[in-house]
Amino acid sequence: MTSYHAIIKAGGAAAGMKVGVIGYGGLGQIGTRAAVLKGAEVHIVEPKHEVWELATATGVVGCVADADEWAGQNSDL
Repeated sequence: MTSYHAIIKAGGAAAGMKVGVIGYGGLGQIGTRAAVLKGAEVHIVEPKHEVWELATATGVVGCVADADEWAGQNSDL
């Protein structure tokens, strides 16, 4: 799974890390869920506001519509 590999294996997402994911489609959901299960604080960029409720229900702590809104947040991954 591409997003799992990128976030967990290559990126090393772990407890206490702040992780940002762009897009909450199929791959975004897999990657965010994996990071949440590792204990990371996960934030997503997703312009479709109707999926934000699903994202927060699965452990995402922050949703924004545009990546520019992340400026200065100092994500680890």
